[in-house]
Amino acid sequence: ASASVSVSGASVSGESGASASGGGRKNITQIAKLVLQYRKLNRDLKRLITTKENKSNGSHVEMNTVIRRNDNDLLLTTQQSQTQQEQQQEQQQQQSQQREIQQQQQNNTNDPLNNHNNNNEPLVLVDASAYIFRAYYSMSPIHRYDGEPTGATLGFCNMLNRIILNPLLQNKQPRLVLVFDSKDGTTFRKKMYPDYKANRKSCPTDLIPQFDFVRDAADAYGILQLECAGFEADDVIATIATKALEEGCHVNILSGDKDLLQLVTRDVNVDANGDANVNSDQYQYQPCIQMIDPMKLTRINYDGVIEKFGVEPEKLGDVLGLAGDSADNIPGVPGIGPKIAAALINEYGSLHSLLENVDNIKQKARREKLKENIELARLSRKLVELERNVPLEDMNIPTHFETISDFRIESLNTERLLAFYQRMGFQDLKKRVQNQIYHSQKTAT
Repeated sequence: ASASVSVSGASVSGESGASASGGGRKNITQIAKLVLQYRKLNRDLKRLITTKENKSNGSHVEMNTVIRRNDNDLLLTTQQSQTQQEQQQEQQQQQSQQREIQQQQQNNTNDPLNNHNNNNEPLVLVDASAYIFRAYYSMSPIHRYDGEPTGATLGFCNMLNRIILNPLLQNKQPRLVLVFDSKDGTTFRKKMYPDYKANRKSCPTDLIPQFDFVRDAADAYGILQLECAGFEADDVIATIATKALEEGCHVNILSGDKDLLQLVTRDVNVDANGDANVNSDQYQYQPCIQMIDPMKLTRINYDGVIEKFGVEPEKLGDVLGLAGDSADNIPGVPGIGPKIAAALINEYGSLHSLLENVDNIKQKARREKLKENIELARLSRKLVELERNVPLEDMNIPTHFETISDFRIESLNTERLLAFYQRMGFQDLKKRVQNQIYHSQKTAT
């Protein structure tokens, strides 16, 4: 029987009209199968051609096996790709572990309760007055049930918990002291220069009552508080840090005040030229004073001061006196900035030597500015100088502390601390600390 089929048109003709329709469908199905087979053969041919070309140019990779066929898509794998994936995964794991180790080391290094170079427990001096302001401006306004503002106090408590809560829960008593400015606000610098800090805005009204709240918080934690009438917190810190160092105690100052960087000392012994005695039998780490930023918890050591200001900490007072400090309204010499001041101090050795040899300065404009403002430079230098001999008897130090090294926090009184949180309306903080107390007790048992 003969048949004529038009695949594109839908007409079918044949000898038997009755069977034409059924035979036409059968022929169409056969043609469709042939088309599919042709397409498959065409794909296989193209694959063979591509493989041959890749072999000729050296880019072909032998396939190990066909592992699965899903919806006519072939999923192929090779030994080479598996090896590469395993190597990449191993490398990623190593990098992740390395980052975790570095982060842990960084955390340990910058922990205020840790000494960065040995196991000697440091004394932590907190510039409480300065930190209250930082906590105030970093927190949203929060008020207690009776309308009293408490935002700065909550921020202060969070800072303390970040540093001391875990050690306290481990029955440790860290060396930590809160240092405040004089309550009456009068200082010897004000008497020397009435415009000292005169450019600062008055204390925000909603912050004033929180100074007492912060002191209450310190009592709840069992932390020693120090201050001295007529002196700033910087002077009390300078005195305590100096005497602690004399007792062989490492000191970490928790503050962002650059004036306190004058106190930073070397952590290794040096020779007469100021070089570390690396070849000496006496070479060793020694107690020192360092600073840690209370917000970022980044440590600044002796070399860090040099890198930041261009001079050693011992000469930083000369630079600050010469360049002035707008934050404290210390005038300095007009037209002399920190970089020029550092260069001059490095060249002449000290502010005193610079002013004694002012006629030798080559730059005329710089020379004239210094000659016109010699007394202003000397006054500014006195204003930035830290008093390191504040009378200890005027700080109201409890009598049971026999030495500076004895300054420690009391053992944690959880009832007293939680009662303070309740009184201040810090419900979320109270719950978090209760959970930490529970887990620490559960771990201990």
